[in-house]
Amino acid sequence: MKIQSANQLTGAATGVIVCAFFGALWMVCALNVRQTLSLRTAAWIAPVLILLVLGAIPLLRQAKHWPRVPADPAIRRVFLWANAFEWTGLFAAFFLLSRLHLDNYIFSASTAVIGLHFIPLARIFRSVTHYVTGVALVAWAAISAAFLPIEHLPSDTGFGTGLILWACAVVILARITNAARHGSDFQAA
Repeated sequence: MKIQSANQLTGAATGVIVCAFFGALWMVCALNVRQTLSLRTAAWIAPVLILLVLGAIPLLRQAKHWPRVPADPAIRRVFLWANAFEWTGLFAAFFLLSRLHLDNYIFSASTAVIGLHFIPLARIFRSVTHYVTGVALVAWAAISAAFLPIEHLPSDTGFGTGLILWACAVVILARITNAARHGSDFQAA
């Protein structure tokens, strides 16, 4: 598929910013859980976040030169349902695991919920990147819960989740930048 509208360009650029922000948030949470969060330890997170956001901003500006198309209500409905599922699932995982005194598994469960929410987004955005990210997050959630030492489970899960979200942001940014610059096919963003 080729970039055909401002909607595609702004949607992909916004996705980069969202993945960059939440990737950074996961990293900060992981450092906090590990009790090593400080300005010095967080200083390596800021440049990645800033670079990804600065990479997406020109695409948002460039979108002004592309035609806008009417929003598809079916896409919006699936998008809203996927996000409602995500936030409900996150709340439920937190509440249930806290009540069961399984707090160390909250990050793994949250990662699985976030990964599952990427799957319907992959379909509506026709995005292989979203699908791969969703599968990677769910797999990482299962692997972390099954194999990581319990004392490092939350922090290591947080780091892995943050890295997966950043990888998603980088791939989307690279593909949409290339497609916008060269007018080439835009796939998996």
